[in-house]
Amino acid sequence: MEQDIQTDTQATRHELEDAAERARAEAHLAKKKGAKKARKADNILTKFFGDLSDSASTALVASNLAAVVGLSAYLGYKAWGLYERGRLGWKSVGIGAGIVAGVGIIEGVLGG
Repeated sequence: MEQDIQTDTQATRHELEDAAERARAEAHLAKKKGAKKARKADNILTKFFGDLSDSASTALVASNLAAVVGLSAYLGYKAWGLYERGRLGWKSVGIGAGIVAGVGIIEGVLGG
């Protein structure tokens, strides 16, 4: 039940509402396309890791373990150096924890 547009203000408001509705529809479509691409990428990674043979998966686990141990040793060495100089603070600890959390998230996503 729309009324006739009688003033310029009403016409402007009507145009703005139409533009906002189009923008919402475009955003919804873009969100659907993004979700579809994310599912496709996830399926590709899942298939890749599922197709690994036992020896390849063992090598992947060993290299992953070496990377985690290496990263931990490096961060520990840097933290010890900061501690000896009296410069180890919450900011440095937070950055180190953020790096470890980031690596953990990436491994969790890629590891399945």
